[in-house]
Amino acid sequence: MKKYAIEIKWGVIFAIMGLVWMFIERSVGLHDDLIAHHATYTNLIAIPAIAIYVFALLEKRNINYLGSHHPHSFDPVDHPFNHYAPIF
Repeated sequence: MKKYAIEIKWGVIFAIMGLVWMFIERSVGLHDDLIAHHATYTNLIAIPAIAIYVFALLEKRNINYLGSHHPHSFDPVDHPFNHYAPIF
């Protein structure tokens, strides 16, 4: 379970955000009187959804991949196809 701790944490955060959003929609009347505006205002959920997704990916990168930009990063000097490295 510890292997998936970051994913579970951010999944719970995302689910709570979705429930809070649905509660707000319901309380302001987007499911009753203002149903005509529901499609427009529901698109605003994309802002916190994308932010949560980006924060989750950043945490995953910084913890699991030690902050590198690519999990399989390599040193370009030691790469066998590096034409600038001396061949001795």
